[in-house]
Amino acid sequence: MNLQRFSQMLDAYGGDPRRWSENERAAALDFLQHSEQARVLQQQALRLDQLLAVLPEVSASATLEQRIFNSIQNPVPEPLPAWQIWLQEVWERYFGDSGWRVVAACGLPLLVGVAVGLSLPVHQNKQHHQQVAEDESTQRINRLATESIELVEFVL
Repeated sequence: MNLQRFSQMLDAYGGDPRRWSENERAAALDFLQHSEQARVLQQQALRLDQLLAVLPEVSASATLEQRIFNSIQNPVPEPLPAWQIWLQEVWERYFGDSGWRVVAACGLPLLVGVAVGLSLPVHQNKQHHQQVAEDESTQRINRLATESIELVEFVL
């Protein structure tokens, strides 16, 4: 038994040891003998019990009892925000019960592509881009040279 559990037990059952749970009563009484804080908490609980005992007993109306019982039987869920309702409708419409399969089927190739792309050495990619750029430059120069020769031949 510790002070926190003892305090919880006092909150639940009050300060009178006769009302405490039989399973924990012996441990609580032993704890009470060895802890000054536990004795202070019990005295506070006994004072609260005395105050509650002098209050007149009030019974709830039948209507209130029925409303409480109905709220327990059929709790009213809190309304969802509009964005969450929309998101659920989209998910159910396009993915349904097997939505996780569609996401996995689309996401797996994407992850593989990213993994392969990241695994390629950076210097090879740079060399490839430089080679492509040089090839394009060479092709442009050759095309300009051919056009220039054709222009010169036309003029002559």
